[in-house]
Amino acid sequence: MASGSCGVRVDLPHPSYTTANQIHTRVESFCQGSTIVNNTITGKSYRSRWYGWEHMKTKTTGPKTAWRVRVTVDVNCDNGSWHRWRTEGYGSGILDGQPVSAAAYEENDDEIQCGANN
Repeated sequence: MASGSCGVRVDLPHPSYTTANQIHTRVESFCQGSTIVNNTITGKSYRSRWYGWEHMKTKTTGPKTAWRVRVTVDVNCDNGSWHRWRTEGYGSGILDGQPVSAAAYEENDDEIQCGANN
């Protein structure tokens, strides 16, 4: 799906504006101007640890017949903790009778803080 106006988008992980003690990342599979059959998006979020990336949560939406599907990966975190976060997005579906897929990721360059008053 990564041609022209089709693909997978991953926002930067950030402290939730609406839910205390959560890190949110929106992930989207899209194809502007076309309908994707069985359009499915999966987001996987990880936090930094001394030994590498620790998988925290996976969330999937779909399959749907739509030009766009979105999912927000909402990970619980400990109030006051500091970590870098990484979210990977995987999209798949059928476009014009052909199976298509794409992937993308986004991660914080610096640690961000989980808090009760995000």
